[in-house]
Amino acid sequence: MKINTTSRRSFIKFGAAMTALPSFFVLSQKGFAQEAEKLAETDGMALALGYKEDTTQVDAATYPNHSNEQVCLNCALYQGEDPEWGACAAVGNKLVAGQGWCVAYSPKQANS
Repeated sequence: MKINTTSRRSFIKFGAAMTALPSFFVLSQKGFAQEAEKLAETDGMALALGYKEDTTQVDAATYPNHSNEQVCLNCALYQGEDPEWGACAAVGNKLVAGQGWCVAYSPKQANS
């Protein structure tokens, strides 16, 4: 009967490979990640927040405090510099239209 022994060098190599494997998996997923999903006006979260891709299409009777100057691009929850589409913290970082609006609108603070 043969006893299988592992050298210290083999053990360390195996341990290093197993330690690095999760990091490699995470980095490879980020590299192949799909573009963020755009929030549709028909999405449940969008309906709950009264989201519209065009702020001029918001129903004034339903949202009397809304004004057309309130757009996602000027909201504190809007992330990114792209004026067309940006991630929104209110909707799980899905993309919202820069000229859109929802009831979670909160104006960005002016830089001092």
